[in-house]
Amino acid sequence: MRGFSLPQLPKLSSRQSALAAGAAAAVVTAAAATLSARARSRRDRQQLDAFRAASLRRAAGSAASGRALAQSLADPRRSTLLAFYAPGCRLCAEMVEPLLDVATEEQSWLDIIPIDADDGPAWALESLRYGIATVPSYVMLDSAGKARGKSVGWPEDLGTASRAVGRLVGAARPKREASKKK
Repeated sequence: MRGFSLPQLPKLSSRQSALAAGAAAAVVTAAAATLSARARSRRDRQQLDAFRAASLRRAAGSAASGRALAQSLADPRRSTLLAFYAPGCRLCAEMVEPLLDVATEEQSWLDIIPIDADDGPAWALESLRYGIATVPSYVMLDSAGKARGKSVGWPEDLGTASRAVGRLVGAARPKREASKKK
C-alpha cells in the first residue's frame, strides 16, 4: 500500500471510544440478525452459530484489550505500546516472546496492549488513526495518550521487528528509567 495515506482522525475520549465500540457491537449484532433471518438450511444455521461464537470470542478479547488500554491511558505516569497483530501471522507469533521480555523489563512505566487487527469493528478507529495497514505494527503512546512513534510495515524478520520495538521503547523511556538501564 505504498503511496496510500489515511486521513488523520481526531483523538477520541474514552467515552467516545466506548460509544464507538458499542456501535461496532451493534453492527455485529445486526449482521448476525440479518444472517439469522436468511438462515434456511441446517448448514446455514451451523455457519451462523460458528459466526456468533467467533464474534463473541473476539468481543471478549477486544473488551479486555479495551479495558487495559483505558486503564493505561488513565495513569499519567505510564506509557503504552499498542501491538497490532493477527492470529495467523507467523512473525506476530514470533514477536510474543520479545514483547513479553520488554513488558517485564519496562513494567514500571510501560503497558503493552495487544490489538487483534483481524477484529475490524472493535479496533477500526485506532487502525485508521495510526495508519495501521499491516501486521505486526507498533504504536508508542506517551503518558498523555499522544502517539510518539510507530513501526508500521512488513519487517523482514524477527530481528528487524525486535529492533523496531526496541527503538520505540528506548525513545519513550523516561529519563530516570534510561539512567537505570546504562
